[in-house]
Amino acid sequence: MENLFSIKETKELVKFIGTLVNNADKAMADGKVSIVDSALLFEPLRLASGAISDISKVPQEIMDLTTEEATELKLFVKELLDLRDEHMEEISEDLFVLAVDFVIVLRKLRAVKETTVEPTKDTPLFPEDPSDISDPA
Repeated sequence: MENLFSIKETKELVKFIGTLVNNADKAMADGKVSIVDSALLFEPLRLASGAISDISKVPQEIMDLTTEEATELKLFVKELLDLRDEHMEEISEDLFVLAVDFVIVLRKLRAVKETTVEPTKDTPLFPEDPSDISDPA
């Protein structure tokens, strides 16, 4: 499949969310949120406009994700997240990786579906020649 979209808007949204999560985690470091912690909102608020302005493009970018872009996004999140609890940071990163990998699998399935001939009642369940099975990649 041809890659039609970049991941610019997706990265902006991820950066906004990641920065918001990081700063919320910092605000909760002492167990309570106070007026002093409001300064931690400035950076996420600054990023919000860019993250939201073209948010409608994010689903298109995600469904058009290449393996290289997926790797780039995964590394971006690993570098971005900085939580006090290393276990929560690792779990958050793993969940993001899982989500990106799920999108890649969906994209591969869509590619297979677009190139696969619908079976008929005469189509054998297992081809006699294993080379008849095409590689979707």
